[in-house]
This record gives sequence, structure tokens and C-alpha cells, in this order.
Amino acid sequence: FCYNELIKDIGQDIKAIKRWAMELQIINHKSKWLGAVQNLGDASSGTVGFLAREVYSDYARKGHILVATDGKQLLAYTMFRFKNTGIVIVHLCVDPKHRGEGIPSKMVDWLIDQNREYISHIQLACRRDYNLDKFWQKLGFSAVAEKAGRAVNERTILTIWVRENPG
Repeated sequence: FCYNELIKDIGQDIKAIKRWAMELQIINHKSKWLGAVQNLGDASSGTVGFLAREVYSDYARKGHILVATDGKQLLAYTMFRFKNTGIVIVHLCVDPKHRGEGIPSKMVDWLIDQNREYISHIQLACRRDYNLDKFWQKLGFSAVAEKAGRAVNERTILTIWVRENPG
């Protein structure tokens, strides 16, 4: 038998177990996960943008932060708001150690499933220069428009992405 193949198979099994053991839940402002959400957001502020800690607390108070955990650690979070007949994703942030595990797909699907009766779509804005087109397309989003970004020191273009609610 080939030792390298065995190690590869074990690695794939561990990733599958991690995906199976993942919990998705909405948190509030008293959640034990809020500090970890704030820390991950701060560590990722170069791409998701900086938000004051009070903003995280406000979103949590409204029940607008979805977390993915393994019970012991935060894997990812999605911060969102309702606008008209849709959901707007404000942040979708995955811990770098857990990228490539399919977490964003499960989170977006969960948001749609939990709100199927009330929403017609989910949308978000992402900087075009981040080159995440394939990522958003893989999650079922389509680019529908572009607008100027708010970055102070540089001119940026944001792509508006929408995923329709099929239900």
C-alpha cells in the first residue's frame, strides 16, 4: 500500500468529519461567540472592511449574525440585514484555517432556508479587484450591477451580486 495515499485519504476524512460536525446558529449580543466574531472581523478588516465593535453588538442584538462553529471554535460568521424583500450580506468571513471546507455555501443556504417565506433574494457588494467572481458564482450568485466603492484612499469598484430565492 502507499503511505502517501493513506495520509491523503485520512486528510479527506477529517475534512468531511469537520463539515459534518459544524453547527450554524444565530447569536445575540450576550453570546459567547461575539468576541470571536469581532476578533475574526478585525483580523480580516483588510478585505471585509473595518467595523467598530459596537456595530457587531448591534447586529447581534438584532439577531443578524450567523456563526458556524465546531462547538469549540468559531469557523466563520455572516453578518446580514433585511432590506425590503431581501437579505443583504454585510460580512461573510471564514477563519483562514477553515477555508476550502464549504462553509460559506452552507451559511448562505441556511439563510435562504430559514427565510424562504419572507425573502426574494440575497445580495451583497464585493470589490471587483478582489477577483472573487468564481467564488460568488459557485455560491449561486450572479453579478447584476457595479457601483463606486467608498474607499477613501483609492478608487474602487464594487460588484453587486444577487442570488434569487428559488422557493
